[in-house]
Amino acid sequence: MKFEVPSKIQAISLPLILTPPYKSLIAHAHNGSGKTTCFVLGILSRIDMNLHAPQALCICPTRELVIQMGKFTGVTTELGLPDNYKRIDKRAPISAQVIIGTPGTIKVWIEAKKLGTYNLKILVFDEADHMLAQGGFRADFVRMMKAIVKQTSEIQV
Repeated sequence: MKFEVPSKIQAISLPLILTPPYKSLIAHAHNGSGKTTCFVLGILSRIDMNLHAPQALCICPTRELVIQMGKFTGVTTELGLPDNYKRIDKRAPISAQVIIGTPGTIKVWIEAKKLGTYNLKILVFDEADHMLAQGGFRADFVRMMKAIVKQTSEIQV
């Protein structure tokens, strides 16, 4: 993709994201500054290709961001869009390594026990400031975080 020099946000955050011990991080920068590259590299660096179970979860506010991110991963992915959970009772548990979805769909999948969180290593809230500004997402975030941390306390957020 012709990256030659990291942007400011990349230079600061990539060492924190990619170097053990993995610490949680909140990063804020302008659009187009390279934030998505940072967390996608973090996600891809943590995937065990031999484990066919959810290992990374990225929650995005819009369908467009979900679809865009799904194109750039070389591992098995599942897109969590509202249309994908209408028949939740009939679907098999999710075995993709990276799950990228909107908050409502991810919440439904977790509550229906179709998305296991036991093997999650990294959790990304893309555009978290926008999602938290919308009242309903805040409560969903808290519930999802409690469910995930209950299963795996070693997760990088």
